Amino acid sequence: MKIVIFGDSIAEGRTQIEPHESYFLQLQQEFPQHSFINAGVGGNSTREMMMRYEHDVIAQQPNLVIFEPGGNNHDPRKGHEHRQVNDAEFVQLLEKFRSGLPENCRVVIVTFPPIINEQHQFYPLVPGGKLNEKLQKDRIDITLTGKSIPMGKIHPLTQTTNEIVTIFQNLGFSVVDPKLSPEVETEYYNFDMLNVPKDHPARDVQDTFYA
Repeated sequence: MKIVIFGDSIAEGRTQIEPHESYFLQLQQEFPQHSFINAGVGGNSTREMMMRYEHDVIAQQPNLVIFEPGGNNHDPRKGHEHRQVNDAEFVQLLEKFRSGLPENCRVVIVTFPPIINEQHQFYPLVPGGKLNEKLQKDRIDITLTGKSIPMGKIHPLTQTTNEIVTIFQNLGFSVVDPKLSPEVETEYYNFDMLNVPKDHPARDVQDTFYA
């Protein structure tokens, strides 16, 4: 299998790591039966990545692409405004990436971590730390226990029925599964099988039926 790793410095595997920590190297060591091509270029925005898409991805005819876009789309450094990629253009570039893939080529998307702490190279350039404050404020603590749902109570009618059943069971009666014995029998079993005459008053609709 031929695998292309396509992206920026994270895909290239040289961001704040030692050479032996490169995941590209680790993939080669872990899966020697596959062929890996490192097409990551540090600092590339998605637009710049797609400018080399034909040469670095399509021409290689890969079976799998590990795709890491968007890392430098919002470079806040002064003088780099022209490199920024807005959301609409980003979507168009992703559509171009998807439509140009060879047939039967699979994709693994690698998402880019947000600017939330000092480890990110752009962290000092975030104006007033507002982005960091917003991310910290909107953060969800998944370690918190969920909201407890109060347990319901037995309905009064069900409670009364259970009490009646208990009384009759104590008198020696047993409970029969309603699937095996219907609660209300048909006229055939109530009367015909008992040889009750057709004109018997018990057959009148206003009289008590057998149960």
